[in-house]
Amino acid sequence: MDFGDWEGRTYEDLWRDEPAYRHWTENWQSAQIPGGESLPMVNKRVWKFITALPEGPALLLTHAGVIRLVWAQTLAESLEHAMSRSVPFFELMDQIPVKH
Repeated sequence: MDFGDWEGRTYEDLWRDEPAYRHWTENWQSAQIPGGESLPMVNKRVWKFITALPEGPALLLTHAGVIRLVWAQTLAESLEHAMSRSVPFFELMDQIPVKH
């Protein structure tokens, strides 16, 4: 996710100084970060990439947020549920079904 104007800042700093951050934490499913992305924008970007992959096995190295978005789509989970799931560091996930 492109954190735009908030890149490199701490959550404490944002909470103290940025009213838009408080709005984003309450509306994380749709609110756009100033100068950055919204979750629907990230999801669109991720699925454009995923659906452009050729059929067959693929090795993808990515962040937990992207993995959770893929889970939400492929497992028909709500964003709330998918985003609450734990993704251990350096986890190998095999056979995530993606249909074109």
